[in-house]
Amino acid sequence: MDTGKLQYLHAVSVAEQTHNNTTSWVGLFPIQAFEISKGQTFETHTEGDLESIEVFSNLITKPGHLELSIHQFDPLEKKWSDAIGTTSVEVKKSDEGSWMKFNVPSCHLVKGKHYGFKLVSHDCLIGIGEAMGSSSNPPLTNGQEWKFSVNGQHTSFSYCSLAFKVALKAA
Repeated sequence: MDTGKLQYLHAVSVAEQTHNNTTSWVGLFPIQAFEISKGQTFETHTEGDLESIEVFSNLITKPGHLELSIHQFDPLEKKWSDAIGTTSVEVKKSDEGSWMKFNVPSCHLVKGKHYGFKLVSHDCLIGIGEAMGSSSNPPLTNGQEWKFSVNGQHTSFSYCSLAFKVALKAA
């Protein structure tokens, strides 16, 4: 299922992966009482001020507060910097099956650099659209999906990608 391309009159797409054939969970799992955070890395092909990041919401089992942070990312060392920008949205059941937009103020992205965003929630449970590929045919060649757990462990998946759109303000 292709969930659509970025279409703005006032913004420029800098990175996106809009294919969606499975679901990746973010938030608090109520029965087992543990949190899962997800992230996505990408490379920019344009320089400018970040306008927004959107993720596709497949399912919302528990509404709540969803936080997004943006980071510089070192693809060789696979290291995330401290957050260079943060924002949040209140997730409602009516957001299910749509693109959820995070406006990220005061964040400049440099052409050719790698960045990543993390999604965290302490009270909601949301299924984010995800594209599953294979090691020989990844959905995104210049980025990876990441999984973070509260004990500090993290794992990257080069054959998976969240469904996302990154837009810069037009010059």
